Amino acid sequence: MTTVNLQVGASADDARQNGTSMNLTNTNIIIASTTAYGGFRWTTTIPAGATIDSADVQFNAYTTTRDDPNVDIYFEANVAAGTFTSGASDITNRTQTTAKSNWNGSGIGTGWHTISVTAVVQEVSDIGAITAPAALVYGVTGTDIALRTYDHTTSLAAKLDVTYTEAGGAIMTTNKGFW
Repeated sequence: MTTVNLQVGASADDARQNGTSMNLTNTNIIIASTTAYGGFRWTTTIPAGATIDSADVQFNAYTTTRDDPNVDIYFEANVAAGTFTSGASDITNRTQTTAKSNWNGSGIGTGWHTISVTAVVQEVSDIGAITAPAALVYGVTGTDIALRTYDHTTSLAAKLDVTYTEAGGAIMTTNKGFW
């Protein structure tokens, strides 16, 4: 098994979408309605055919006045997601995975929060070798969460930890003798 510990590494690797409007340089991502979205992208190399043993995203919530998450976390159904752009609806225009994880809580407090996304990342791995996975976070009714971004403090940007097992090679047996 191999583990990779990733963190958003550039300003265009996290983004906020409200309605159709994009923001790539805000110091936080607030998801407080069903028309608010967050996007987070990492760079790595996970080989084709890998079994995802575990995958967790970590977000840093920064205020107790916006600490009631109710979001669905998809990933882009693309092994090499591009950086986010200012183009209208850049998050919601991306093809999302079928699998999702729901993060739901009330009064969760500030600091780091970990959400399992194993099945979601496995769906991306089933497409091929992963080089740039991207999480797409969609607000659900009743959500109100505020997260730190790369542009606030790089050490508080979203994280992704993935443990995987590389696909094994086929075992081939030959019988060269005559019996």
